[in-house]
Amino acid sequence: MSEILQPPAKPSPETASALCTCLRTKTAFGSFIGDYHPWQDGASSTAAFWCLRTMGSAGPDDHFAHPQRCRLGRVCYEEEAD
Repeated sequence: MSEILQPPAKPSPETASALCTCLRTKTAFGSFIGDYHPWQDGASSTAAFWCLRTMGSAGPDDHFAHPQRCRLGRVCYEEEAD
């Protein structure tokens, strides 16, 4: 008997809004196999992150673009506009 896959759960608003709006990764828009893990937690060992302001792996402050770093308090952090 095959297992029925459930649609991925959306990340909590607290997790999603805590990230800089300039952070991106291709895994945010891809498909998944098996258990879904939100990209916002930065747990993937294969995800590549980049900053929309620099279009590179580092932000304007020359530190890596990563969900654990691109949060409120970073000098280049951008909040989602209302």
